[in-house]
Amino acid sequence: MTVSSIVYAAAARFPDGETLPLQVIDGRVTVDDSWAPYVQAEVVIPRPDPATYARLDPEDALIRVHVRAVQSYGDPVPVSLLSSLWSDVRLAGLTARYGDDVTVAGLTAEVARPYNDEGIRPSARQSFMLTLRARHLSAAEGKVTLTLAGDEARAMDYGLVDSSPEMTGTTSVRGAVRLVLERIGAPLAPGTADAAIEDIDAATWEPGMSGWDWVSPLVEAANMRLWADFQGLWHLDPLDDLYRPGANQLVEFVQVEDEVARDDDYYDAVVVVYRWTSGDTDKVAYDTASNGTGTKTLTIERDTPWPGSGAARGILDRMKAQRITLETVANLAQLPRTTVRVPAPDLPEYVGHVRSVAWEFGTDRSVITTRNLTKLHSAAWLLEPAGQRWNDLPTGSAWTADYNPGGTE
Repeated sequence: MTVSSIVYAAAARFPDGETLPLQVIDGRVTVDDSWAPYVQAEVVIPRPDPATYARLDPEDALIRVHVRAVQSYGDPVPVSLLSSLWSDVRLAGLTARYGDDVTVAGLTAEVARPYNDEGIRPSARQSFMLTLRARHLSAAEGKVTLTLAGDEARAMDYGLVDSSPEMTGTTSVRGAVRLVLERIGAPLAPGTADAAIEDIDAATWEPGMSGWDWVSPLVEAANMRLWADFQGLWHLDPLDDLYRPGANQLVEFVQVEDEVARDDDYYDAVVVVYRWTSGDTDKVAYDTASNGTGTKTLTIERDTPWPGSGAARGILDRMKAQRITLETVANLAQLPRTTVRVPAPDLPEYVGHVRSVAWEFGTDRSVITTRNLTKLHSAAWLLEPAGQRWNDLPTGSAWTADYNPGGTE
């Protein structure tokens, strides 16, 4: 089992520019591709003094909390070790010793103290800039739990305050997204993903409707995803472009849960019902999708103008009956939307995508949930050793007899 160490740190950043370091004693950060906000977290700190506690008030102002995590695979280099190595070596000796071939990796391998027999692995880091959503004091335990969320929460908070609907005049999904983000002062990453708004009623922003509730049906119908990354930069991407290439093999399992169920979130047909009023006329429209003859239907009703077809298919494509939840040694490099192989003990081997990752501060564990699982064929190329080539097989081997070109069954 790989041994590593993760150090978590946090600091509150107030609108007036003050930064307040926070002593982290426990917590959890969850990144989930099926959630909005994409990032949600809890950070537990010791009960602060009354003045600090009063400042950590989510109702008072927009307070950011910067959460940082650093994972290392060896002890820091102590000064005493460097002294023992170099105290009696002259500068000319150091030059001759390292010359032009010195690398950071080489120095690390020489002076660091690895936790693992294979040596020092590169450190991994993650940094999250989140907003403070709630504060809970447990006086008996002397702890305060801060509930945090990604930037989508700001768009969910902001609603149109007006006495009449706003005829935005926008004709594209990207234009609608940009309008909402301008209202909350948030940046949108450059990109070309876009779609036309098919019904002029869908471009009307009703009073009291949040920016998120107005724009998200437009995004969904266009088969795109609107999300804010760890640093609060917003992205509008086609759903197909969100999955990162490559296959990562999960190892070092602590616990595996395999579930197939028709209850909960399994459906093979989806109907989205849109209801709205245009002028004095009540309107209704339906968007549907199914895998053949549907046997279990999910019906979603939305009080918003028809944004165009596509939402039902996107929802259905994200639903699978089988999901595997893995508890592993914490790994900061594992993220949602990566392709993953799941060689779980006593289970068929699957390939799919990571849906969510939760890093548990107190246990140094990751809880990973997968989606879109497909069982690997016993002779799939993905199961071959690294570097395996077709020419390495015995003469006379047949592709159709020995290997499944698709790699799945």
